[in-house]
Amino acid sequence: PLGDGRWQICLDRSYPGAATYLAVRAPGDADIRTVVQPCHINLKKNDTGRKQTITFAPIADVPLGTQSIRLVARSSADLPVRFFVRAGPAVIHGDELEFTPVPPRSQLPLTVTVDAWQWGRSTAPAVQTAPLAERQFKILPTK
Repeated sequence: PLGDGRWQICLDRSYPGAATYLAVRAPGDADIRTVVQPCHINLKKNDTGRKQTITFAPIADVPLGTQSIRLVARSSADLPVRFFVRAGPAVIHGDELEFTPVPPRSQLPLTVTVDAWQWGRSTAPAVQTAPLAERQFKILPTK
């Protein structure tokens, strides 16, 4: 939620297969009980307007213990590109990939997969949803 009744799409590792749901909640009072209404949303890619692609810079392998790395990607439509972690011990904060603790008994090297995405724009000038750009790299044992 962005506020003022506005929302933004934010993709994660479940995209594109998982269903998207929202719950609308109205608090109750002395006369009316609290109501929660779930709703299912079908995320339909923007398929009208100018096509766009994403150029996503390669990510070099990193040694275990690396705290974070900056991600660099660009949309051919000059729209902001976002990221999500498809697999691996990391999370995204803006354009930074921050590493989380490696799970116990994990065998190094570990592969991390990051996707870059740009949803496009349905208002003029319309821009289509870009195909996902994916990069993989490894977390290597320290020497």
